[in-house]
Amino acid sequence: MNNHEAQEAQEALRRAHEAVVQGSRAGVRPWWYPVGLGLSVAFALGSFAVPWLTATGVVLGGILIPVALEAMARRSSGASPAKTYFAPGFRVPAAVFVVLGGGLCATALILLKTSGNTAFVLIAAVFLGIVTSVCTWGISRYRRSGHIARAAR
Repeated sequence: MNNHEAQEAQEALRRAHEAVVQGSRAGVRPWWYPVGLGLSVAFALGSFAVPWLTATGVVLGGILIPVALEAMARRSSGASPAKTYFAPGFRVPAAVFVVLGGGLCATALILLKTSGNTAFVLIAAVFLGIVTSVCTWGISRYRRSGHIARAAR
């Protein structure tokens, strides 16, 4: 057996591992992305507190601003990380966001409908913005740490 072939194989594996690590880090969003996304969804939910702003707020905060943020993040990082939201390391933050975000929105809108008090929506909007930012930051931190690369080995 030739020892030279083993060294070449190890070098090829090392280069492949470095490529996986580099690819996972390329998908990391910039620092401003979680904050911007949190503010946009908070704006979308908070717009229910102002009757004439509801439709515009939902379209802007729930659709247009997140799409624009994603495009700007892709442009700055050079990669589209959207494919990994349900990868093994991202399932927990994504599930936490869906459960807490859905619960906050549903509770706030039910309380708005039953009581007519807009304070519930505004408080829930702040909490939704925080939950969105924290979950998005957690996913970005996980990407940055290179856990994807370790899982790919």
